[in-house]
Amino acid sequence: MKKAILPLLLIALLIGACGGGIRVHIEKKNYETDRLTVSAEIPQISGMKHTDLQDTINNQYKTDIDGWIAQIQTEADENPSSNPYELVVTQSIKTNKDGFLSMVSEVYRYTGGAHGTTAWLAKNIDDNAGKVITLADLFADEDYKTVLNRIMQQMVEEHPEQYGDLWEKPIIGEEQGFYIENKRLVIYYPPYELSYYARGFVEFPIALKDIETYLNPEYKFLA
Repeated sequence: MKKAILPLLLIALLIGACGGGIRVHIEKKNYETDRLTVSAEIPQISGMKHTDLQDTINNQYKTDIDGWIAQIQTEADENPSSNPYELVVTQSIKTNKDGFLSMVSEVYRYTGGAHGTTAWLAKNIDDNAGKVITLADLFADEDYKTVLNRIMQQMVEEHPEQYGDLWEKPIIGEEQGFYIENKRLVIYYPPYELSYYARGFVEFPIALKDIETYLNPEYKFLA
């Protein structure tokens, strides 16, 4: 027999730009049954100049998270003999500056076995240009992949205490995960891509001032 579902909806201010600008509120959606525990942070962005983009982003966050909840609920219901399932979605704001917002969603799913799986989904929003940017958008030089690959390989060679357990070379992919934090471009790779699961995510923080000459002019302020 299922437990009664225990909902908890809270609105909390996570971060806001001083004097206006992009603001982010979090709706926390928590509930538990005998088959599933859900704890999900759903972002709601406000204060953007490009309100159409703002609405699109908010709708996408809600649609994605509601979809993940529905999917794992179905999986849990279809496997009543397994251990209880779990879904945890958290949000981490890395940069909120002058119309630029870099935020990472962490999605943890447990559906049985020795451990769950974790994904990072970064969103880098340029309200000045009215778009969600890719890694390529940051750079004016088309050779940016070669530059970043060289820097990351140098970091591997110079810091064996941090990267000595990698079994693959870091290479910039077509849809490379990244975020901006503390004036650094952080390139990241999920567990198993470059190293073993317990190693977690492998991150390469690159000071933006070190690659400033390759950046598009509109993003040099991030350095």
